Amino acid sequence: MARTALRTLTGPGLAVLDDRLPEALLADSPELLPRVLDAGLGGLPALPEADRAVLLETLEALLAHGGSPTHAAQALFCHRNTVIYRMRRIEAVTGRRIADPRDRLLLSLGVMAARTAAAVPDPPVAGPDQEADTRAR
Repeated sequence: MARTALRTLTGPGLAVLDDRLPEALLADSPELLPRVLDAGLGGLPALPEADRAVLLETLEALLAHGGSPTHAAQALFCHRNTVIYRMRRIEAVTGRRIADPRDRLLLSLGVMAARTAAAVPDPPVAGPDQEADTRAR
């Protein structure tokens, strides 16, 4: 369980497994990451980097503040109408509504999966010699 808790960290720090159960589920099921990303965030990861970063930051603030554009705007230091506009874009791109509890769960898992995927380096690609070597064993 300690190894699982450690895999939930994206940087240095302390991880208490009971406080990070959703992250632990994702860490122990890396094959699900692409599916969780797709189900939770839809087309958001495919947006240009600048748009994606702003919308993910806004989504995280909305989720952290129970879907409240007013509180999210305060946390983001921007106008409430800006957050409402971004929220509509997020909902259009993801196909999820922040007001819907199940959609909010999938959006939350999608954000966690995006953070996990960004923190995990791509596996090395095996060359032809390595593939033959692996098959021979």
